[in-house]
Amino acid sequence: MYSICRSLWPLVILPVAALAAAHQQAEWARDSPPPPLLPGPLSHALIRRIAKKELITDALLDGRITLFEAAAQFRRVYEEEPSPAPVLDFPGESLDERLCYQVIWWAQRKSSSRFSQQESRAIVARLEEELRRHKEWHGKVVLPESTAAQ
Repeated sequence: MYSICRSLWPLVILPVAALAAAHQQAEWARDSPPPPLLPGPLSHALIRRIAKKELITDALLDGRITLFEAAAQFRRVYEEEPSPAPVLDFPGESLDERLCYQVIWWAQRKSSSRFSQQESRAIVARLEEELRRHKEWHGKVVLPESTAAQ
């Protein structure tokens, strides 16, 4: 979990730093908008990826898709909206396994705002156990062919 947090710090630190700079430089902030955090196409791709992952995670939490279907859809999101290093800091022996852990991280984040802490922990534990059993049964993570990301 530490490597997940470490890899996500730019998503938290950069906006906070931009706001702090705008606050410190009031005249600069009034005269011109702050520079974008990422170049145009990259920031638009990031926003689209986040929106798609939110919808996929909602479908998972609502029971409309499985962990493995969600991971396959995450893979498709990266195919449609390329990213420099989409899931490298998540644990796993393969890209598919790292995608599963990334889905679990998103499920943990979203479930903590939708459900009680106990329910959120139960959801994450269930997904982790599902992944463990899947790997035990198949010897590795095998994702279904992804359908269109919802």
